[in-house]
Amino acid sequence: MSREANRELLVAGVERSCPPGRERCTNRPPANPHRLAARKGPQRRKVDQSSNPAFGQSGPWSEYAGLGWTVEAAAGITYLTGHPDGPPVLSLNPFPDMASALHLAFGVMVALHHRRTTGTGDRIDLSQYEMGATALADRLADFAAGQELPARRGNRH
Repeated sequence: MSREANRELLVAGVERSCPPGRERCTNRPPANPHRLAARKGPQRRKVDQSSNPAFGQSGPWSEYAGLGWTVEAAAGITYLTGHPDGPPVLSLNPFPDMASALHLAFGVMVALHHRRTTGTGDRIDLSQYEMGATALADRLADFAAGQELPARRGNRH
């Protein structure tokens, strides 16, 4: 079979497993079967699809998989955790996982409302890295304004 025939079989199988009118979520990097089925066109207009991979659907890190702790380190959150004289410390509950799931759930509710009122579906792409970066927004702004990098504060808030 040709590559195109294999692709069409895969797309048909994915579409049969999730017929139009259902929500489809994934947190995998873009090189996966779900991305092949996420093509644009009239056959996909009534499907809401959301993705929440660690590093997004495009960009230099998009092919990497990751968990919340991986994203914490990549976003720089671990730089600020731990005691001043010790190494970085991972959080007990990975912030990017929880924050991105909450934001994605809200986005899905908005997309479902949009589909109900307009009849067309939406695609939501929210990377966990974006949530990790927003956690450091005030620290990054301070640094960009010429202030020193913040130091680790141990378990103080």
